[in-house]
Amino acid sequence: MRIRGLVAVSLGGLAACVPGPDDPQAELVCEVPVEGIDRFTEEAAARGLTPDTSPMPGLQEAGPEGFGNVWAPGRVVVEDLDGDGDVDVLFSHGTDAPQAFRNVGGRFEAVDLALGETPVPDARQPWATFSLAQVAGDDLPDLVFQVGPSLQVAENTGDLSFTELRTLGFGSGPPTAVFSHVWGDPDGDGDLDMWLPTMADLEGDEGANPAPELFFRHHEGLLTPVAEYVRSGEPGLSILANWTDRDDDGDLDLLSFSDRGRELGVLSTAYRNDGVQGGAPVLVEDGPDLGFALPTSAMGLASADLNDDGAMDYCVSDLGPVICLTSHPTGWIEAGAALGLQPPDRVDAPWSGWSLELVDLDHDGWLDMPVVGAAQEQALEFFGTEEEWLQPDAMYRGGPNGFEKVEIGFESTVSHPSMAAADVDGDGFQDLVVAAYAGPALLFMNTCNEGRWLSVRAVGAPGNPQGLGARITVTGERTRTREIQGQRALGQGPARAHFGLGDEAEVDVSVRWPDGAEVELTDVSTRQVLRVSHPDS
Repeated sequence: MRIRGLVAVSLGGLAACVPGPDDPQAELVCEVPVEGIDRFTEEAAARGLTPDTSPMPGLQEAGPEGFGNVWAPGRVVVEDLDGDGDVDVLFSHGTDAPQAFRNVGGRFEAVDLALGETPVPDARQPWATFSLAQVAGDDLPDLVFQVGPSLQVAENTGDLSFTELRTLGFGSGPPTAVFSHVWGDPDGDGDLDMWLPTMADLEGDEGANPAPELFFRHHEGLLTPVAEYVRSGEPGLSILANWTDRDDDGDLDLLSFSDRGRELGVLSTAYRNDGVQGGAPVLVEDGPDLGFALPTSAMGLASADLNDDGAMDYCVSDLGPVICLTSHPTGWIEAGAALGLQPPDRVDAPWSGWSLELVDLDHDGWLDMPVVGAAQEQALEFFGTEEEWLQPDAMYRGGPNGFEKVEIGFESTVSHPSMAAADVDGDGFQDLVVAAYAGPALLFMNTCNEGRWLSVRAVGAPGNPQGLGARITVTGERTRTREIQGQRALGQGPARAHFGLGDEAEVDVSVRWPDGAEVELTDVSTRQVLRVSHPDS
């Protein structure tokens, strides 16, 4: 089956991608190719991406002891919010609802989401933690907020308009600090459930306390907590987890990464999905047996099949070098150093990486890795950070033998906790959107070249049209595997799998959704955004 399509033509500039002359529906062709990875220009302000990132009022008065109670770290979400085919952007705000920017031909205009008053006015940071997930029964992603122990949803009504908040679910137990929502369909019923990485309230001598993590089942429009999990018999301390089919058996397993693992002795772990019982997946902890039980301070995650063996590999940021857990016959082994992921030089503090991406930026067929850094002691960023605490961003160029750190002008030392890769101007090449704690947003625009590519949107069943958790395999000269991901700590990018393909003009594509449905396509033309629909969509 031959698939052809057309994606949006980019804005003019250093280079432009236009439809091919013989078949205007076939592919995008780069008119002025620019080779290499040193191809980015920073254009956030020029394109209208100018969120307010001023610190929260009262931060100075709170002092380091009260910092955890008022800290709303910068986060970014990039996704098509209005269904017009391009990506829009949301940034967190220190005291108010997220700031929205509509994409108009690769440039942005601010939009007031008009979400109304928070239903719990005295909740700490009611707008700080939010994610995008389709939970309201249509094809557009909704906004889900953490308001204390309560989950609230603003339903997407189109044209970047949302309803006022309504209760989606309500957790139990003591107050918790929640930094991310982990969406997936581990029970295979076609709609999205949630894992909630948690820690106890950010008070106390150690600055945070372990707490059980929660699984919320989605049923009849509500999220209900049906199970608590403790890793290796002890409560966890986490802001990051990931639904992933790590054993390639068709259902979603879970990885749960620790925060401050070396300080508090809390280890990362993994859970195997052994089917469904009582409306919830049976999650069996097997992380210690497979190499996942590591002390981490994981703030960001990206996954791909790095060693071409068909199994997913997982790279997470940490204090120090990026950790890459790569598969081998009996489990996973940490191979960050072996892959060449050397951290930037620091003075008196370890490098503190946050959001990271595995993305082929130059379409040479090998994944690259941008990583943004933020101050290890976040309070110092607002109290007069000394030079040695500044945390640089880093760029690693990928190749057949691993990664090489390169200097391309991406290496800002402003604290950037979140980033997302997305094609902002529709030229097929991945750009980078970066959010700061208290500085301007950054938009690194990529320049096209002659490399080929394919972006796959796996439209899921009605309860999961984003296709979160779908496994995408592209087979050509090599076999490459990705999974459609939702929020990964503070960054969330579009629900698409992007592949750089070198000079490959055609590939075969396989898509498998978490409910077991599969679609296979052969001889698919590259240089296009391919929409693959679930049989029930």
